[in-house]
Amino acid sequence: MAITVEEKWESRTQTDGESVEMIYIIRGTESDVEAMDNLKGTVYTTYLGLPHGKLRIERIGQEEWIGIVPYEKNQETAPPAEGESRYTFDTTGGTQHITQSIETIERYVAGVRPRPNFYGAIGVSNDGSGVTVAGVDITVPVYNWTEAHVFPYAAVTQAYVATLYALTGKTNNALWRGRFKQRDVLFKGASGATRADGKWEMSFGFAASPTREDFDIGGITVLQKRGWDYLWVRYQDDVSENHIIKKPIVAIVEQVYEEADFAGLNLVVPTWPS
Repeated sequence: MAITVEEKWESRTQTDGESVEMIYIIRGTESDVEAMDNLKGTVYTTYLGLPHGKLRIERIGQEEWIGIVPYEKNQETAPPAEGESRYTFDTTGGTQHITQSIETIERYVAGVRPRPNFYGAIGVSNDGSGVTVAGVDITVPVYNWTEAHVFPYAAVTQAYVATLYALTGKTNNALWRGRFKQRDVLFKGASGATRADGKWEMSFGFAASPTREDFDIGGITVLQKRGWDYLWVRYQDDVSENHIIKKPIVAIVEQVYEEADFAGLNLVVPTWPS
């Protein structure tokens, strides 16, 4: 006897926009596994925009079962549908080691002594083997976020995965999404898995650091430092008020991440609330 799955007349109990319950009669098998498998192969993945929850079966005869399928609005746990996206973010920042301050607020000395000018260098000391600049670790603005996107099964090819691999560790080579300047966004990579409905759900990681322009480093004007470029300072021994100091003589901006075209990610542009 063939296994049949038919929806009951008493099915589709609704709470407007919030939930729907469908009830099925499964006939032709004594196996709960077969009953559940056939129910899964029959039900809608979503109904009225609501994803189905956990399927349940109850035995009512030797080869008869009731299948209960709830559809519920649950934005916290419901996976995004194809073409939709889900985002998580944090702005807790990142740690950076610096050797120059933004500004020296005051210089205090013991007794009546001259106050040397260290030109913003932090932690200058002379241990007998030479003058060094220790610097300090600070928190700097970094915007980390992930995006979950759903793709049709056929869209995630080996070539597309190879593109994601090649773009990992790259920065944007041009203005991206209308607000991120060149080299401000770092693509941290992607991960993905197929869902029960056969589609790919993939997570993409990004980090943004802002471009700085026209700022001072110990008397040196830096015109521009892109977000993920690296800035370092070269010092030279000098004397201030009979103290040997380290005076900045050049500030160097280095590009340390390659650029790439993020169009290869093939992502839908997100829509943010106004």
